[in-house]
Amino acid sequence: MDKAESGIEHVMNLDEEFDTYGIKQANGITEAKRVSVKQMLATGVIGSLVLVLGLWPAAEQSSAEQITVTAHYGNVRDTPDNSGKVISRVKMGEIVYKLAEKDGWFHIRQTDSETTAWVHRSVFSPRLQVGVQLANIRQQPTAKGGIVTRLKKGDYVTKTGEQEGWYQVKLDSGKTAWAHSSIF
Repeated sequence: MDKAESGIEHVMNLDEEFDTYGIKQANGITEAKRVSVKQMLATGVIGSLVLVLGLWPAAEQSSAEQITVTAHYGNVRDTPDNSGKVISRVKMGEIVYKLAEKDGWFHIRQTDSETTAWVHRSVFSPRLQVGVQLANIRQQPTAKGGIVTRLKKGDYVTKTGEQEGWYQVKLDSGKTAWAHSSIF
């Protein structure tokens, strides 16, 4: 008695099912190929790992924010603090990928490297150009603060903070001072 006569349907086990539907391309001809469940799973796991590992840096970069170095240069460190070992430097105008931020430090990936490292956020602070003929740069964020220096129209400073209409700025000399926002 065959299965049609008995009314009992033959249920394939997974090995039989994959044997039936496994297909191979060889010399332009499609032919049935025996493929076991173990082979399918192994191929799937290996393929998934290759896919995930192969696309990981690209996926990380696509979700990362591109930021531009505004300081003349900045130290790239292995840990997010000044005691970290300097492993390279970034230069003004260089674009990097910001992956995360921790305690004022940016975890970055340089565009030409797979290595990640840490750079202080001040290296990416906006550069501001003085827009008035002569600007007083002060010790404190007040008009009564002592004058540290005077800048001319066209000079640049790096903004590192802000307080009630005053910008904390880093001068090209490395000194930190205050400038009123109206001079930019």
